[in-house]
Amino acid sequence: MLKYNKTILKNILINEFNQNEAVAIDYSNSTKELNEKLQSTLDGWLRNRIIIDDIEVDGITMSFIIEKENRFFLDALNTMDVFLKNPEMVKIFKKLPKTYFQRTWG
Repeated sequence: MLKYNKTILKNILINEFNQNEAVAIDYSNSTKELNEKLQSTLDGWLRNRIIIDDIEVDGITMSFIIEKENRFFLDALNTMDVFLKNPEMVKIFKKLPKTYFQRTWG
């Protein structure tokens, strides 16, 4: 379980990333359930919005996930959590082309 101030996270999401309050609250509540190994990665991002690549699963880092999936930091943090829980998923992820993650709706 990750430790952080939910209000600070919510305010960052609303004020810096233009998230609506409901989405910000959802992120701030669900992020705590992630693997403790992601604590320093989250702490660095909360401090100054930098991506710390201190966690790697079979060559995959946070920066790589963000770039390949074209995703927001917290979404990539969830992806890394999946990889920490099930490293076999990395093999599937590596095989998927970047175009797989492109949004084709809405």
